[in-house]
Parts: sequence; structure tokens; C-alpha cells
Amino acid sequence: MRYVSPELHQKRAEAGRKGGYATFFKHGREQMRDWAKMGGRPGNITLAEARDRQSSLEQKEIEIRRNRLTAGNSLRTLTGMLKIKIKEGELAVNVPLRSPEGASRC
Repeated sequence: MRYVSPELHQKRAEAGRKGGYATFFKHGREQMRDWAKMGGRPGNITLAEARDRQSSLEQKEIEIRRNRLTAGNSLRTLTGMLKIKIKEGELAVNVPLRSPEGASRC
């Protein structure tokens, strides 16, 4: 934002107030309320749209990570592949996948 002298700032603020009052007297309280409810400039998105867009992007990112980790396979398929590799001896498993009840994981 550019620097504006205090005098110029005051002049612009006063012009804005006068313009706001003129618009209010021309269109009335109800129209001003309707405009306020619409909010923002016509090209801007609403808060709800921004939230939807953000959640959509987050879901896409989660899906990309999941596909990168699993190569698009389901958990059942990955478990089956793991069992086959263990059975064929390609994968040595020394640590149990699930700890016994009551055992601490320190």
C-alpha cells in the first residue's frame, strides 16, 4: 500500500462518507441491507465458496498422498501382497505386526 498523507487521507474519507450517505438516501435502507448481505465485489467468492474450495483441495491432496503410498491399491490388496511376500521369504519379519495385549510400545 502506498503512503498517503494524512490530509489526503482525510479528504478521501470525507468523500467516501458523503458518497455513502448519498447512496443511502437514493436507494434506501432495505437496498443497502440487501447489498451488504451479498457482500464483496461481484468477482469475489463468498466465504462458503472459499471453504468448499479449500476442503475440496484438501480432499484432492489426501487422495494424491493415498495413491502415492498405496499405488492405488486397496488395503485388502496391500495386505494380501504383504502376506505373499512374507510367505515367499522376500520379506523377513522379526517384529509382530500387532503387539500383545498389555505390552507397552516404548
